[in-house]
Amino acid sequence: ASCANVSTRSLPRQVVDMDLSLALVAANPSHPYDSLWPVSLCTAEFYNLQGERMAAAHQYIVRSQSHWVVRLWKAVLWGPLIALGWVPETDGELEVLLLSEGDVSPTAYRDVWHAWICLRPPIPVLRAELRFRTRRSGIEGLIQQYPKLCCFAVVSGVAMTVSDLTLWLMGALMLRLR
Repeated sequence: ASCANVSTRSLPRQVVDMDLSLALVAANPSHPYDSLWPVSLCTAEFYNLQGERMAAAHQYIVRSQSHWVVRLWKAVLWGPLIALGWVPETDGELEVLLLSEGDVSPTAYRDVWHAWICLRPPIPVLRAELRFRTRRSGIEGLIQQYPKLCCFAVVSGVAMTVSDLTLWLMGALMLRLR
């Protein structure tokens, strides 16, 4: 098993909802038999300052292999753009959702000081990162979740207010001119 101890002390403590995912860039297998690992278990355990386990998550990582024809066409079409740096390469990138909103209560999350993450069996990884996606509550959460709808509501509210004021002023001006 390959494991890592991750400190979570620098994360914000006033989070209401949080998603935690592990993003991996797996090495391309050099030999056809190296690609036979179909499944790997990813385990994440979260501990408080006293060493008590606050939460745990277990997810399987399944790496799919594409057909050689698909890989060839991807190389022909996207290869030059990737080589020039215009398009990021996403081959071998895997993302596993470990915790979603509601899996850990906000009070328990505030007590988490470090996480222990393991992959069994170990897989060849070029880069790994934990991605914390936080969501706010109330009006900030609404704006974060539906930005286009909120922008439309504000713009239409301002437009209706301006048109109402214009009509009112025009009516008042007409009455005054009589």
